[in-house]
Amino acid sequence: MLKKIKFTTAIFVFIFINTSMAFADPCAGDPICYDPGYGKTNFSNPFHYVFVGAHPDDELTIYPLMKDFCSESNAYCAMLIGTKGRTGCDSGISASDCADERENELHNSAKYLVSDVWLYDLPGGTEIASPSPTMAQIRAVWNTKAAEAGFGNMVNFFKQKFTELKAPSSSLVVFSLHPSHGSTGHLAHRAMGEFVSAAIDSLNAEGISVSKFLIDTYLDQGEDYVEDSFFRSYGSASAVCRSGDQFLTVTNTGKTNYQVFDWGYDVIYPGQKFHEGENNIHSNKYKFCYE
Repeated sequence: MLKKIKFTTAIFVFIFINTSMAFADPCAGDPICYDPGYGKTNFSNPFHYVFVGAHPDDELTIYPLMKDFCSESNAYCAMLIGTKGRTGCDSGISASDCADERENELHNSAKYLVSDVWLYDLPGGTEIASPSPTMAQIRAVWNTKAAEAGFGNMVNFFKQKFTELKAPSSSLVVFSLHPSHGSTGHLAHRAMGEFVSAAIDSLNAEGISVSKFLIDTYLDQGEDYVEDSFFRSYGSASAVCRSGDQFLTVTNTGKTNYQVFDWGYDVIYPGQKFHEGENNIHSNKYKFCYE
């Protein structure tokens, strides 16, 4: 199936967008973008993969697939993260320190994946409404912020960003949290998924081909049971799931999906212990899905 995705990206090549944008690295000179260095994030590579999430650590939902693709010599990877997650740390940490902690974790994740990352500062959680915002409130506040920045709304922002990240002779695949479920049902995940899906649908309608994959994760922690089961609940026949015991198929083939996820959970994102507790998940109780 991973080869099928690669084939899909190959047939979705948009030959010419704008000659003035040809192979111009959008991360270069952008103060919002973090380049992990090593000379490995080569924007001129033909296969471009982008993950879009609401918070630092959201990429863990599909960490093995990103690690597999981003390590390829002909790939370019980027992450777009909407908020700094400043309300998502232990109550003993200030919002400012929380944002710094999660940004540092995200940078470490970018180094591990070999991916550029744009970290934005949209309001989230109680910054929008207390004790928690509704979907309508999240949409309204984020659209207002996009308008203030000159994009009109979030959909237009993503359309411009995806166009920048799709070089004229490259393909672009976007991995997004599902707008109907968000992987864990988090409203910010769902709102971000809505904006991303609408932007890609609009670009495709305009003749700019972008491939979209919606993602989900399944964890079974015994008594502390967490099941992100969008694909089973909604009966998606096209979903593809990969188990924790399976090995990566393109690069790093000596590592299992679970080993990559576990490294991200325990080493890259130690703040996860605040969110989910210790990682006591056995490798055969983990899998991720995409469609």
